[in-house]
This record gives sequence, C-alpha cells and structure tokens, in this order.
Amino acid sequence: MQKNLLLSILSFLNVTKYPCSLLYLCVTLGISLLILAHTESAGNRFARILIVCGNVPFFYYVCHWFLAQGITIILFFSTGHHMSDLNTDIGGFPFSPDSFGLSLAGVYAVWLLLITLLYFPCRWFGQYKKTHKQWWLSYL
Repeated sequence: MQKNLLLSILSFLNVTKYPCSLLYLCVTLGISLLILAHTESAGNRFARILIVCGNVPFFYYVCHWFLAQGITIILFFSTGHHMSDLNTDIGGFPFSPDSFGLSLAGVYAVWLLLITLLYFPCRWFGQYKKTHKQWWLSYL
C-alpha cells in the first residue's frame, strides 16, 4: 500500500527491463499484441508502406546499415570534422568522435530520410522475390 490510491495502482507497473520482469513482458508484449490485433486488417497507405519493408526484412536491414553508415560519414565531414577527428581508439566505426552527434529532431529527420530512400529498393526487391524462385531469395 502506498501513500495514495494512484501510487498504489502505479506500483503494479514497477517493471524492470534487465533482467526482464514478468510485468515488463506483459506490458510490452500485451500492448504490442493489442496494437497488432487492431491494425492487422488495415489497408491504408501507411500499412502498405510497412508491408513493403516487412516483405524483405534482411534486405532492408543490410541496406539500412550501409546507408546509415554512409549518411554518418557525410554528416561527419559536413559538420566540419576532419580526418584527424576520427576516433581510432575504439575498434569499430571511427566516424564517431565524442563531439559528434545530432539533436533528437535531427535523428528523426535522418531516420525519415533513410526510410524514404530505402522504400524504392525494398519495393523493387520485393517484386523481384515474387517473380523469381531462386533458393537464396528466401533468406533475404
């Protein structure tokens, strides 16, 4: 029992992500399943766009990874950074010094740009998968 009724009710939502508590799984999976149940039969334009990317998930993932890295390199140099600013101390992607980053609005703008640019290759590859039956296409 908490100080008041609202806090007592909210104490049931005291979830932990790591390690996953049962309440965390119920909240996240439950909400996701409710959204899926209500949107599964949606036939609007937004749903069709999502289906295009959902038909080729691995293709989308690989293309998005390379495109995101390319956008990062372009942003790195366009924000005034030079080759001497590369972060070579860590193993991995060197174009991420401590002074580099975007605001949340910038991240969303890049995200929308990335999705928009990948829609057309995903649509093309989805059509390619439907019209060709090579064994390796089922993995992409």
